[in-house]
Formats: sequence, structure tokens, C-alpha cells
Amino acid sequence: MYAILVIDDEVYSAEGLRDYLSDNERHEFDVRCAYSASEALGILRRTKIDIVISDIHMPEMDGLALHEAIIKQWPRIKTIFLTGFNDFRYVQQALRNKAVDYLLKTEGDEKILEAVDKAIDAFAEERVYDQTIASAHQQMVLAKPVLQKELLAALLERPANTSPTVLARRFKELAIKLAPDQPCLLVTARIDAWGYADDTYDRYLLQYAVQNIAEEYLNAGAIVHTVTNNDFRFQWILQRNEHRADNWDEQSFKLFVHGTLDDIQRTCRQMLRIPISIIAGDSMVGWCGMAEEMQHLNHLLSAGSGQNEMLLIYRNEGPLQQQEKNERFIRRLNDYIERHIAEDVSLTRLGDAFGLSPSYLCRLYKQLTDSTLSGHITAVKLARAQHLLLHSDLKVNEIGKRIGFESPAYFARFFRKYIRKSPQEFRDYKEE
Repeated sequence: MYAILVIDDEVYSAEGLRDYLSDNERHEFDVRCAYSASEALGILRRTKIDIVISDIHMPEMDGLALHEAIIKQWPRIKTIFLTGFNDFRYVQQALRNKAVDYLLKTEGDEKILEAVDKAIDAFAEERVYDQTIASAHQQMVLAKPVLQKELLAALLERPANTSPTVLARRFKELAIKLAPDQPCLLVTARIDAWGYADDTYDRYLLQYAVQNIAEEYLNAGAIVHTVTNNDFRFQWILQRNEHRADNWDEQSFKLFVHGTLDDIQRTCRQMLRIPISIIAGDSMVGWCGMAEEMQHLNHLLSAGSGQNEMLLIYRNEGPLQQQEKNERFIRRLNDYIERHIAEDVSLTRLGDAFGLSPSYLCRLYKQLTDSTLSGHITAVKLARAQHLLLHSDLKVNEIGKRIGFESPAYFARFFRKYIRKSPQEFRDYKEE
């Protein structure tokens, strides 16, 4: 599932494109709209978006300036520009800024979907398997200094009793870029299955490949150091990279890390053909508390035995039993959907409301209920629509708005897709 943000100051154009993309049969998209550059930047500060489709000509800030601001927050985002003007200067600048495509609005919706396909293909093409393995092999030959690994591993195993001044000197000697007077965000991960890797050498090669992928992705906004061990687990120590993200607060940094971990997991699955499980902390911790925090994360990872391909954000919520916490979470989520069904209940919006990435929220819901979150939202909308059609005098258009459809045509298509009748046909048939 890919998250798409449509940006256009013409509300009709933005919502029409949102409806078209949401209703396509080719992919599952989570699509939302922004009607100004400032609104778009606000959404991107809170939410991880994969693909942006933006009008170039807008008041306040044009699409090209907006794109430059966007890639500072999400360097790997894919942008498609739309315009009503066939101006080659904009084409040149758009492509120079690493836009995926540039389309005239008159080219039609199918061309836009083709451009989205191109953006999706670009995600896979960024990490070619052979280059990854070759780079991993070189990294394995060169290796990081043993003393660097031993120092960081020791700090993750027992509380640091060394002063920041001494740590700073040792970090400088070993070329460790982390600051001993600044807190860190911790992540632990494991490879769940090995695919073709039958012997130890191949497994070490894949371990280095995963490490290279993770460090390249995370380096866009973080200082990252990796500690590996003999059971093929990873421990990542992360701090905000002030040179690349000088305007980030702690929440922005955590959002970047958690969203990027989802990209790392997806890339390992697509390019290396291996599933990995990841447990990430949700709080920055000082060096004295790192050993205890990593112990908690490793315990959670060990408790999820087998091929789970988890992406869990760890929050210390107290001593409630896990099953009770899960049931309470599902009740809260389902109740939120019921109460807000007339509003925006997109996966992105639900992720914002519950402090989780959309991908992780979907995965967690499937794991706890054996049903898809998108399917549940659809079922709630259909049940509410049928009830109102049978037990109210509301017009069909008003009923569509009551379940979140501003477009009557889109509501009719949605209803017919699942019920095999239009809303009016359903109402008339039941009245007979």
C-alpha cells in the first residue's frame, strides 16, 4: 500500500483525482488531498507520504518550490507534477529536481495512473540487488573496526559509567559520529527467514546487505551506528543529523525514523527476498539508560518468535496484559471509525490519530483481528449506508455525505461495487 498526497488549489480537481486513484483496480492507495502548499507541508510534517501529485501553478508557493521543501523532510519521496501549461522551462526544472514525471492536466487520468506506476517502479529500481550484494561484499571485506563495535556493544549491554568527556574522546578516536551528551533512539531487528542462503557465508553477506540498506536510508536524516552479533540481529543507535535536518524537533525525527524503517523492511522483502522484524523505541534515551531500553526491545523481539515480519513501535504503557491491551486498542480503533465515518477515516488519518504509521497500523489490525483494516472501514460504510437507505428519508446524496463521500458519483460506484445495485435501486428493491 502506498500513501499519495494530491496537492491542488482547485478543490474539484484534487478531489476528482483522489476519487479516481482510490477507485482504481491496479493498486491499493491511501489518498488524501491538500489545497495549498502550507496545508501540504503540515500534512508532511505529521505523516509519511510515498508519492506527491502536485499542481505546479499555485498561489503562495509554486509546486517546484514546494517540492524542494518536501524533499528536505522526505528525501526518498516521489513527485509527479501536473500543469495546464506546456512550458518546457518547468519541465527542465522539474526533472532537475528529481521529479518522477511531468504531465499536462489535459492528458487524462490514465496518464496520471501510468506516472504513479512509474513512481512505484522507481522505488524498486533504487536498490538493484546485484549492486546491494556487491556493496555488502566490499563492506564485509573492509569491515568496521572491531574496537568501534565492541565499545558500542558494551554501551548497549550495561549502563554507561563513563563521563561524557571520556566518551567523547573515545568516540573521536574510533570515528564514531554520535554525540555522548545527546539522547538516542534505539532500534533492534532480526532476519526472520534466509531464503536461498544455506551456509554461514551467504548469511553474513545478507546481513551486511541489510545493514547497508538500513544505513543508506536512515542516513538521509540521522546519524546511525549499527551493532551486529553472531545470531544475525541488528541494533541501531540513532541521533538526529543536525546538518541534514536542522529544523526537526524530536517528534519529526521519530516520524522520519519510524517511516523509514517501514521502507527498509519493504526493500529487504522486495530486493533481498528476506523478511525482517523490527522493534523501534518511541522515546529518546540518554546513554545511561540505553542498556535497559535495548533489553526491553530485545525482549519484545524474542517474544515474537517465528516469521512475523513485525514493525512494532515500543511504548512503555504499564503492566497491563498484552491481550487486554490489544483488545482495548481494537475497541478504541473501531469506535473511532464508527464515530468519524462521515469524516476522513483514511489509513493516513487513522495513523495520525493513533500515532502509528499507516502500514504498521494495517499490519497490526490484521494480526489482532484476522481482518484487513480497509475491509473493516468498507464494511462500516456499507452497513451505515444500508441502514440509512432503509430507515431514513434522507436523499441518496446526503446519505453519501453521512459516510464520507462528497461526490455522489463516487458513492454510487462504491455502493454498486459491493452491493451490485445502485443506492436508489437498493432502496426501491427493499421497499417492494
